[in-house]
Amino acid sequence: MLTCFDGQIQSPPAESAGLAHLGVAESVSVMRADRDWGGEAFHPAPRRQLLTVVAGAWHVTTSRGTERSFGIGQRTSSSYDAGAPLGHRLRVKCGERPEEADDSA
Repeated sequence: MLTCFDGQIQSPPAESAGLAHLGVAESVSVMRADRDWGGEAFHPAPRRQLLTVVAGAWHVTTSRGTERSFGIGQRTSSSYDAGAPLGHRLRVKCGERPEEADDSA
């Protein structure tokens, strides 16, 4: 969660708005995965990533056993950790919110 909007963005004639600088981005990408995508095998994050779900929902399990679901508008981050044994695995869910996701086969 962002708590420090220490800058301002100006785009007249609109009013100025708060701006939080998150850092320099090497690239910006959009990922799409269908329900049958093969992300269930444990895999490492390829690099540090900031993720925002724009459609559907994801269920994430880390190699340390932590589980979380993310729906539309929810954000998380992942980072590459060479010392992590396996990384994480993802399951694509079809509902718009984690609690409404269709878990049927």
